[in-house]
Amino acid sequence: MHGLTLTQVFLQLNYLVFFGFLVMAVLMKIVSCGLPSIVYFRDVSMGLTVGAGMIARGEVGLLVAGMGFAMGVIPQNIYVTLVVTCLATTIMSPFLLKAVRKHMDKQSEEEVSPT
Repeated sequence: MHGLTLTQVFLQLNYLVFFGFLVMAVLMKIVSCGLPSIVYFRDVSMGLTVGAGMIARGEVGLLVAGMGFAMGVIPQNIYVTLVVTCLATTIMSPFLLKAVRKHMDKQSEEEVSPT
């Protein structure tokens, strides 16, 4: 049988590297996409929305990791960690977008209602 079972994936997952990649992926997308958007829109909430929306865009990294693994440059445990990181960022992006959107709605309600 070829491929990895789910148990093998979690046995090969390097958790320290996974959390490092996850934090780096989230922060880099927010910095590289969110900061220019903050400047462009002149609005922090809009910029953070763009940054959070771009977190799930990891297919290029997945492609490069696959090529590196196929060429033997990336070991299997790091490749598995990269794949799980791409999966995690794809899953967490909608939740971050919802949180940013909720914050934006709360801010707009505070601006509209005089208290």
